[in-house]
Amino acid sequence: MTVSGLVLTLCLVGVSAMTCLCLAMKRHAFELANTGGALPLSGKRLRCLGWLLIVSMFVFAVIFQGWSFGLVSALACLTLAAMVVIMTVTYYLPWLARLGVVSAILAAILLMVG
Repeated sequence: MTVSGLVLTLCLVGVSAMTCLCLAMKRHAFELANTGGALPLSGKRLRCLGWLLIVSMFVFAVIFQGWSFGLVSALACLTLAAMVVIMTVTYYLPWLARLGVVSAILAAILLMVG
């Protein structure tokens, strides 16, 4: 897998993880429910899934890039993913659940291809 493919995959997994953690919060889940969105999972399951995705993102980065570059690239991608989720929550809240699902699907496709 190339470096750009790895970084893109890490960013997509990070967006899915941060979306899960964001929707695990009662405040954001309640706001999304008021805008017409429905959550299929509970807060505890979303929180566990979000942390599992973050841990797998770090493991994946360390395996492919080593401890030094892997941790730095994983943190950079997680920061970028957090900014994307924050902007989505702020301006396009109804799109938040779709963003998490689409980014997870794209990350899975990139992992299978590359």
